[in-house]
Amino acid sequence: MNKITILLSLFLVMSGIMHAQVQARIGTVTDAFPGTEITIPVYLSGFSSTASYQLSAIDFRIFCDTSIATYNRIEISNSYTNLSEWVSNGVNGSLRANWLEPNFGSISFPDNTPIIDFVLDYKGGNATLAFELCILADVNLNPIENIELISGSITQAAGSGTTLWNGTGVWTTTANWSNGVPGDSAVARIVTGQLEVANSAVCKTLTIETGTTLIIKPGGSLTVNDTLINNGSLIAEADATLYGSLIINKKIQQTGSTTIQRIMEAGKTYGLGSMVANGSASAFIGSGTLSAFAENQNAFSALTGSTLSDGIGYLFASSGNNLLETEGQPLVSLPAKTLAYTTGGSAATSGWNYLANPFTSAFSLAEGLTLTNADKTVYAWDNGRYHVWNGTTGTLTNGIIPYGWAFFVKANSAGGQITLKKEGKQHAFSAFSGNLNTTATILPLTVTVFEAVEKTDVAFIQLDENANFGFDNQYDAWKLPNAASMPELYLYGDNGIKLAVNAIPFAPATMKLGFKAPEDGAYTIAAPSANIFNPGSPVQLYDKLLDATKDLRTENHFFSSEAGTFNDRFELILSGVGIEDPEMQEHFLIFAVNSSIRIKALSEVNESVMIQVRDIKGSLLSSQTAAFWAGSEIKLPSSSGIRIVTVQTTKELFTVKVIVQ
Repeated sequence: MNKITILLSLFLVMSGIMHAQVQARIGTVTDAFPGTEITIPVYLSGFSSTASYQLSAIDFRIFCDTSIATYNRIEISNSYTNLSEWVSNGVNGSLRANWLEPNFGSISFPDNTPIIDFVLDYKGGNATLAFELCILADVNLNPIENIELISGSITQAAGSGTTLWNGTGVWTTTANWSNGVPGDSAVARIVTGQLEVANSAVCKTLTIETGTTLIIKPGGSLTVNDTLINNGSLIAEADATLYGSLIINKKIQQTGSTTIQRIMEAGKTYGLGSMVANGSASAFIGSGTLSAFAENQNAFSALTGSTLSDGIGYLFASSGNNLLETEGQPLVSLPAKTLAYTTGGSAATSGWNYLANPFTSAFSLAEGLTLTNADKTVYAWDNGRYHVWNGTTGTLTNGIIPYGWAFFVKANSAGGQITLKKEGKQHAFSAFSGNLNTTATILPLTVTVFEAVEKTDVAFIQLDENANFGFDNQYDAWKLPNAASMPELYLYGDNGIKLAVNAIPFAPATMKLGFKAPEDGAYTIAAPSANIFNPGSPVQLYDKLLDATKDLRTENHFFSSEAGTFNDRFELILSGVGIEDPEMQEHFLIFAVNSSIRIKALSEVNESVMIQVRDIKGSLLSSQTAAFWAGSEIKLPSSSGIRIVTVQTTKELFTVKVIVQ
């Protein structure tokens, strides 16, 4: 071997030592049994005594689906750090832990050392564990770059063959099963006693023998991948906030009884449907008023008959605090349903169909809904207002319909059809809660009765290049009326249509914002997380009655109102349409509103400036000098059209293009 080859080989070896890859790896757990504790280690490599790095600080965040497993504690199985040096918790679906060398020093340790162990309470199911954040600091407390991150996983024990239950207890009581807690390929039989599902349970087939009982507790979930044979008693319990969730993927055979519970509160109105085949209306009729919806009349009326049709929605006004129980055979699937549509009716009132999730679990619209000749948006009544979901945004969080819940869809021509595929069934318990969907293309707007946060209504603006400025039935959502005691907020177009979601291809100069006040009093309009939406463009609210504008990115608008409907009080200013001078945004806000051009100083000016307005051909339309100071604002009357506005100070010249409507 010649000298050059030897030197090159030595160089490559030394380079490998000096630049050894730092790796963080999440461990895996297989054959996990629901209801037990599991340990997830996190391994680190690249900090051995011969490596180029030593470790001084750690910050981990690992995504963990809380329906699968939840944080319990951490343990330390190595001798390089102490448990007391760590801070850890489980927050918002993340396992979190951080460590700082207590003497501001550093440590070395062999590759693949388990630096920390997360101990989790395992509920059941399979999950991937991935890093949301991984910061490792070197001896100088500088973050190390290019860390190789390796995900881990949790896999539920599959069970084996047939396992028999005898006795009384919860699903995870190993001693009561003859061949271990069932997994997703196990054949399970309840032979004697009573079995409760309090967390997450799964099996291939399940037989409930005569004289035995299976109870799914509120918040518990059971998935039967193949067949459920019920010769005994099955009860899905409910409390004020949760319910027992059951998914049967293939078929059910029943000679016994299934009871589905629901909690109804006095004075509230619910949209609901039957979750058993041809369910009886008797329990509801005896506890309140049950109404059916007629598309050709666009109205509810008292139900005639004693049977609830599969997949059809009904409106129930509860006369008291009731635990209602429906008995029958759970629905595993639902054939496609034809949507009613009255030809010749108005666009606003024709085609409304009231349907329901017929399954004993929640239903994902994204995974299981198919519509033909119908608008894309779904509307679900809840506690005084309609939640909406247009496939992307809305207050129906993640497009999840709770179990047994009713919803509207709107046919837009004859021959409409809806299919709720089995693939949409999900164990989900928080469909009407959660944060508003906010991105750079979605702007939620809220109106709230002052100091009564429970009386809030929401409207959305969505930017989508495939949408248009007219009504678009694949994006826009109609505004359906709230209860009389609730406020309403909506986008109001020149066509007179009130919208809960208005999708547009790009932000125009102004949009009308309609408002209904249920009573005289104080109200608040806000734009949660508006700083994320359409960066670089204004989000301003103009109150015509007060002749005032508010920057909704930085402040809410508090105002008083008489009871009534106000379609022309508020305008939303979303864009000046094409700001050519980015530095102008630091000094002036220029926008068009109410047939005028407004200029507002955003920083200290303290001098007179020259303002000129031209049309797109360059013709000078107006020119004037005005005095400005921080926060001051002037109005320039203008005819409609595209206008070029220049603002010239003694030092700078700013230019902006606006549309005057």
